[in-house]
Parts: sequence; C-alpha cells; structure tokens
Amino acid sequence: MNTNRATSICLFRVGELLCGFTSDVAREIIHVPEIRLIPGAPPYILGLINLRSQILTAFHLAVCLGLPQATITPASRHLILSLPSGRLSCQVDQVESILRLNENAWIPTPNLPANLLPFVSRAAVTEYGLAALLDPDQIYHSLCPTSHLPTTQKS
Repeated sequence: MNTNRATSICLFRVGELLCGFTSDVAREIIHVPEIRLIPGAPPYILGLINLRSQILTAFHLAVCLGLPQATITPASRHLILSLPSGRLSCQVDQVESILRLNENAWIPTPNLPANLLPFVSRAAVTEYGLAALLDPDQIYHSLCPTSHLPTTQKS
C-alpha cells in the first residue's frame, strides 16, 4: 500500500463532533447566507440560498446526523458540497482547517454512537482531535430524500 498518497480534507465541527469531507466534495466555505424558508420542509432543510445566481438547497448537517441543532454563531459556516446529483449547501458549526492526510493517518472507524456509524466512512487522528470522514452520498440518500432536496446540476 502506498502510504505517501495524501487526501485533502475539510475539517469542521457539528456540535462536539469533529467531521470532514474530502475537498472534492466540500468545494467552498462561505459565511452563513440569507436563507429563504421552504414551507412544509422537513426539519433538516433550512431553505434555499442564492449562490452567485445559482439556487441551492441548504440543510443542517447536525439534524441529518441526529444531533442537536446549534444556534448560529459568528463561527458558523456553510459548505458548498458537490455531489453527483448536484450542489447543496450544508450548515456546520465551525470550520477548523483544510488538511492533507496521508494514507497512514487513517484508522479503523472508532466507537461512535450507532446513529452516526452509517455516515462515517473512516476516521483519522488529527491535530484537532479524532475526525470522522463523512460519506456525503450516504447522508444524501439516507436522510435527505430527493423529493425534498432539489439540487442544481453541476456545470
């Protein structure tokens, strides 16, 4: 196995949980935008945002993961996720860093609450603590049915 291959990770916090998406998924980090509410939307849907004239669905990752929803603070951010089905905006409590992790930094998935296990693909020990790499497709398909999540197609 090549231990020199590195993966770029966007590390962020959702409550007390340190998480990450690979940088090919988390394409941008923005301040909390103005959000237009969608009447009757599920609790994890925050609404719609306008990102450079492109309308994206915004969702709260904590609610999707079964965690308590935090109040928006000056550290809160939105990650613009690029998925095969399109782009989405994901609200997180704080972005820690963008790190490059070598293959040898990854460890077997640690003991996590059962509700989180389906969404974690692997974990790594970082300078910020133990980070759970999230599987965005699992989050999208398991908790955010497409009937509730319009996306914009990639350009």
